[in-house]
Amino acid sequence: MNINIPTFKTLIDGDLSLASRYEVIIPIPTLTQKMTPSKTPDKNLILQPESLNLPGRTFKTFEDETYGPPRTIPLREQYEPVVMTFPISGNWRERSFFENWMKAGIINPKTKTLTYTPKTNKGVTVTIRALNRNGAAASMFTLNEAYPISIIPINMGFGMYNDYTRIQVTLAYRDYVYSTRDGTVWNSGVARGSTKVPLDVLNDTREEEASKLFKN
Repeated sequence: MNINIPTFKTLIDGDLSLASRYEVIIPIPTLTQKMTPSKTPDKNLILQPESLNLPGRTFKTFEDETYGPPRTIPLREQYEPVVMTFPISGNWRERSFFENWMKAGIINPKTKTLTYTPKTNKGVTVTIRALNRNGAAASMFTLNEAYPISIIPINMGFGMYNDYTRIQVTLAYRDYVYSTRDGTVWNSGVARGSTKVPLDVLNDTREEEASKLFKN
């Protein structure tokens, strides 16, 4: 059956989502607040990466070959790191922020040893909002216990005089919560069911408070 344009439009709920409309909110880690440039507003850093990948979800599996055709058995959820690309300001504010975060939060600057543990450093809650055409949040991805694991090498060269400098950062996280505009929440960490939570409540909620909201 051929689908014409009017029929195709009936299959779309409202407007199509634009891949260029989004924003990222990163709470400034406590250990790096003193090293963060003074122009940063309050304790949240609102950044606009020029590109990013939204978190994906998959299962770690094994093949059950006890008898008959093999059966794929899911063991647990796992998540790929999120890579964000930021334009660098003239004072290299973005590079400084991620350098300080990795040094202060994960590496002991004196001994050069790793200091990250799940108890002492749980990362921060990074929020990625997909915006509609009016600039309001249509959906939201909340990355729990996020922290940078890689600053990808930056390319520079004499032939790039018409280009600007970019920084790519890889963020790891424990799990993520996906929420739509109507407030329906799917928790990807532990199967705790779904509930109705307003977006403004979700945005201000930290892990301890969220665990109370997402109980069955």
